[in-house]
Amino acid sequence: MRERELRTEINRVELAYLEEGSGTPVLLLHGFPDTARTWKRTLGFLASQNFRAVALFQRGYYPSAIPEDGNYSIRQLANDVLGFIDQLGANKALVIGHDWGASAAYAAAALAPGKIAAIVALAVPPFLVFEDSLDERRVRPHNAYLGRGEDSALLLQKDDFAEVDHLYTLWSPHWQAAREHAKGVKDALRPRGRSRAAVDYYRSPLPNDDAEAFAVKLSTPALVIYGQDEPEVRKAMFRKAGFAFSGPVTCREYPTVGHWPHLEAPDLFEQDVLGFLRSNGIS
Repeated sequence: MRERELRTEINRVELAYLEEGSGTPVLLLHGFPDTARTWKRTLGFLASQNFRAVALFQRGYYPSAIPEDGNYSIRQLANDVLGFIDQLGANKALVIGHDWGASAAYAAAALAPGKIAAIVALAVPPFLVFEDSLDERRVRPHNAYLGRGEDSALLLQKDDFAEVDHLYTLWSPHWQAAREHAKGVKDALRPRGRSRAAVDYYRSPLPNDDAEAFAVKLSTPALVIYGQDEPEVRKAMFRKAGFAFSGPVTCREYPTVGHWPHLEAPDLFEQDVLGFLRSNGIS
């Protein structure tokens, strides 16, 4: 079976998505720098297990539309998730998110826990245990230098998107296929306005009201996955992730894996996801 590329309008923005299979809906959300095609193998796996797997191209990422208001806030990403679940005609869905997609999954579960059957979050810790410390800023400086609008977009594009290769190598030093995957990501960033859209996610600081709304214990069942190659300051946050949930939670650290666990250790990832779903009665 092959995935289909479709489009729909959510919150006045046309969003593209890949879909494969039928059954219980699973919404997959990518991060930066990436696209929905990061989930190509996962789509096929979930479809083979009788799930309706849907991978969203996040707002601003080609071929989804660039929102006219430039709103890439985490609340807006969460509202896209909730709107998309409605568009699927489902009462609730499992949400799997990586990087920005993980943040959107946590936020959606905070805003509307009844619509999120469970979450699988990769490479970003829950809001309640995240610490914006000096050490965090030192090991992840991109959160600052990518938030400078057009200057950041030009930095991203420089020398044929060398910054993308740099981030993949830095964040996943043991992943041999990183540069091959990055080629497709670069192609998605080339069209006019796409690099700016991607970096403008970093121009949306979390308002105090949202920080309070999202930094709550989540009742949604969760599987949190991170790699051994993450910086120590990040791993310390992940190891406290259990405190961010009142519902059942499993945290998994993958050896010799960096920022893309689903691509660096796909067999282990699929095994863990399937076990998590079965243990929570999701089929």
